Amino acid sequence: MLETTAKIEIAIAAPRELSFAHIVPIDLTSIITGYGPLPAVVKVQNQTGAWDGAGQSRTVVLSDGSLAQEILLAYT
Repeated sequence: MLETTAKIEIAIAAPRELSFAHIVPIDLTSIITGYGPLPAVVKVQNQTGAWDGAGQSRTVVLSDGSLAQEILLAYT
């Protein structure tokens, strides 16, 4: 089994509360639509909560049939 870990960071010039209110509940299918060899997100399943706290998890289903298990390790 292939396992990959990714860490993504970005700086946004907006108040923290406004940024979180917009980004946290975003529909992954609307922003990860596939590009070249990168598959699109088809759906998210088995999400354990509102994606607003450490310890939550979800399964991302991709257009090539693969799955990505996400676990929210920290929420700051």
